Amino acid sequence: MYSKGISAGKMAEILEELFHNKYSRSTISRITEITVPEISGWR
Repeated sequence: MYSKGISAGKMAEILEELFHNKYSRSTISRITEITVPEISGWR
């Protein structure tokens, strides 16, 4: 979602709808900071 330009706030809304769990924007940002470099390396 991040690579498609979706904001952290919108991602939090989508994840809440999918998993019925709340995620803050800061949590989404932290997850993104960790996973983007790993995914880029894998690619």
